[in-house]
Amino acid sequence: MLAGLRSFWKASPIARTDDLSRFIDRQSAFVSQKCTVEYCRARAGLHWVKLFEEQVFLDGLNRCRRHAYTTVLVQLSVAIEAKLRPLLSGPEGQRSLAAALGDVARQAHTADTLTDDPGAWRRHLDEHLDCALAEAQSAPVQPAYLIGRAAAGPIYDLLPIHPTLRQHDRELIANNLSLNFCRTIADFERRLRPVPLLADLLAAEDGAPPVLPPPLAQHMPARR
Repeated sequence: MLAGLRSFWKASPIARTDDLSRFIDRQSAFVSQKCTVEYCRARAGLHWVKLFEEQVFLDGLNRCRRHAYTTVLVQLSVAIEAKLRPLLSGPEGQRSLAAALGDVARQAHTADTLTDDPGAWRRHLDEHLDCALAEAQSAPVQPAYLIGRAAAGPIYDLLPIHPTLRQHDRELIANNLSLNFCRTIADFERRLRPVPLLADLLAAEDGAPPVLPPPLAQHMPARR
């Protein structure tokens, strides 16, 4: 019985681009909601219930959450790139990885379905995603907690709490994001199946397998 319960709650592996897309979407939504809503509740203290009944506040919170979702999604894509990049051989494979992750992140992004202007959020994503991935690849791999902290500024600026009440709280937001990025990337590492995922991410149009280092390449299935 216990084995059955464990299998029921066991997280599914990340072995295909569709798996990765769902992971990026769900974790971006979770981290952004947790960061924004928990902060507002904590800052409001015992009055948080009344605050969450104010429509002006709720409008600001929804706007902040949508921006936070996009910001976290971009940085989470960078964090995943940092985990996958060392598994590849050569700069060409690494550049292909960035392009493939950009496509997967755009597939994952769902915030634009929540507004009257569906293209607005896609434009916002396009402005930041490719630039963030390219900038990440121009530097050594960064740890997840630093990548998470990079999302703090845009989220802090849009929090629906008056600036005089949150002026010293930027570090709280940064620490919250750092902890949640570490948890999320640890979950990603547990669920990751690197060989099939990289094969799916980097599959060439002619069906040729991606160029992987020997420890991974030896596990690639033979082409039929």
